[in-house]
Amino acid sequence: MINPHSKPYMTCHEVLDFLMSYIDGELTPAQLGEFDRHLGVCPSCVNYIDSYKATIRIGKSALANTDDSAAGSVPRELIKAIRAARLKGS
Repeated sequence: MINPHSKPYMTCHEVLDFLMSYIDGELTPAQLGEFDRHLGVCPSCVNYIDSYKATIRIGKSALANTDDSAAGSVPRELIKAIRAARLKGS
């Protein structure tokens, strides 16, 4: 039975408004409590946040694995040809 005196849950839209603060650990204890309370009853938001965190993790991993030395190994002629093709296509 629903308690008529309990306060309403945070909406899914409000969860999205606070998402970055949640990810960054910047919510106040009260906000975090409301956020977690919503996640306790909304599997859609839990799935969304899990996929959002995975996307951030993958993006950071991709950036961490870039090899700047590879750019120096591109032949100058190829760079000139790409630039020329871009100018021709504009």
